[in-house]
Formats: sequence, structure tokens, C-alpha cells
Amino acid sequence: MFLLYITLYLLFLNFLSSCIPTQNVDHVSTSILLATSPHSLSPTVVTSSTAITTTTTTTTTTTSTTTTATVTTAYPCSGCAEIYNSACQGYNMPSSSNYCLTPEEVPITYTLGAVSDLGLPADTCSTRLSCPSGTTARVNAVGIGYINGNGDGSPTLVLNGCIPTQNIETTSTTTTTTTTTTTTTTTTTVAPFPCSVCSKVYDTGCQGMGVPSATNWCIKEADVPVTYTLEDAGYSTDYTTITEVSCVSTLACPSGSVSFFLYEGIDLLGNAGGVDPTTAYCEEAGSYSGTWYVDIDAHQYEFTEMACRNYE
Repeated sequence: MFLLYITLYLLFLNFLSSCIPTQNVDHVSTSILLATSPHSLSPTVVTSSTAITTTTTTTTTTTSTTTTATVTTAYPCSGCAEIYNSACQGYNMPSSSNYCLTPEEVPITYTLGAVSDLGLPADTCSTRLSCPSGTTARVNAVGIGYINGNGDGSPTLVLNGCIPTQNIETTSTTTTTTTTTTTTTTTTTVAPFPCSVCSKVYDTGCQGMGVPSATNWCIKEADVPVTYTLEDAGYSTDYTTITEVSCVSTLACPSGSVSFFLYEGIDLLGNAGGVDPTTAYCEEAGSYSGTWYVDIDAHQYEFTEMACRNYE
């Protein structure tokens, strides 16, 4: 019976411990002396121990966001293009001895409005180039080449940015000049020679003014120019009225030359010393057909060649 009481007592203690779920016990130790019999000499010790630990960890995460805003001023000019050298790479680029600053490094600003110190109107597009320390303004002026900006260090005013060949930069660069050669071709249309019996009579050996020398030359036929017409009988020259259909040419030499007519190996000057127009004719029919005649100062001469030549 004694053992039964002891067993019930232990069960009651365990039942009390399990009913306190929120009770934290650091250490509970119960020692009970049991005896198997009233006469037992070796006691038995029963120990019960329980430990409960609760840990709470709080983690806080902070996120930081940085926003950078770049404000670009709108280009104010519509009829003129931005004029700063767009090829500039920046400080020490491509090398420390050959570089130009970018527009942002200068910086470059453009203004649309009147330039009062020069009396320019309100529709003027302009910029004042103020180069940072260590650089200098250079302007590629049309027809001149690169020139320096203001020598006193003041900002260099640049106007008329519409000129596309004008570049501005902060140091000297290599200039490439392109020369365009325009070739003009002149086409001279020569009227068909109208005569059939008579031949052309202008000197075919003429090479042009100054050729072969400055003292011995005659103008080429096409440069005079020499023209021929076919005239009916009754046509009147300065001195003669022709009686047959004739080939006619009036020689009027350009300034700097005078007319000559070759008569029996002698050069005869035309009217007024070769200065005034002189008419020659050749009959296409009749007893004198094929022969050229000229009226010089109211005198008729047979000739074989004419030319506009220099006169010493």
C-alpha cells in the first residue's frame, strides 16, 4: 500500500507541471526517495529537469535611391546651326599637346537677340566664347584661316553662326583646304559654209593672240569670228556692186589686232589702217569666179589670204 501512495504522488506532480505552458522554468529538480520495501537500504533518486529559451531577432533593411537630373538649355536659333567644333574630344584628348574642350566643358551658350554693343538686330544668333584657363579661343575665318580670339582674354563674340565653314575651338587643329576648280566649256557653233565655187580665205595657220610670240601672231578664225554669206547679183560692197551671185565676208578684227590682206605677196592693211571693217567678195559664176577681191579705202585688190594680226 505504501508503494501505491508513492506512485500516485509522483503522477500528481507531473500533471501539475504540464498545465503551465507559459511558465518558463530555468531549472527544476525534484528528488524523491523511493523504497522498494520498508526494509530497503539503497535509496533511488529520480531527477526531472526542463529548460525553455525564446529569442526574437529584428532585421531592418534601408534602401537609398539617388536621382540625378540634367537640365539642357534648348538651342534658341532656327536659321543658324550650332557652330562649336563637334569633333572636340575633351581635356587632354587625344593628347596633352593636341586637344580641344567639348562644348560642355567650356561651356558654350547661344543667344538669339540684339547685340547692343554692335548695334545688331533682334534676330541675331550669337555666342561669346570664354575659354577656361589653359586654353585659348581659335576661329576658322572664311577665306583667312585660323585666327586667335581676343588677345586681352575677354570673351570672343561670334556672330552669324549660319556660316558652315566657320569653326570655333579652344586650340589649334589641322586645317584642310579644298580647292574646287570650275571648268567652263564654251561651244562655238559655226554656220555651214554657204559657198560652193569659192573657198574660205582666212589664214588657217593662225594660232591665237600672242602665239607663237608677242610680236608675231594672228587670231584664229573662230575667235574673230569670220562669217561668210552668199549674196545675189546687185549686192553692193563699199566700192563695188557685184554682178554675179557671190560669196561675201566682212572682216572686223577684235581690239588689239588689225586686218591684213595678202596681195601679190604683200600684206595690205584693211580700211582705216585695218581698224575698220573691210568687205571681201568672190563671184560664184562668170569669168572671175573663184577669185577673191577686196575694197580697201575705195580701191579694189585681188588677194589670196586675209587675217587679223598684231601691228607693230
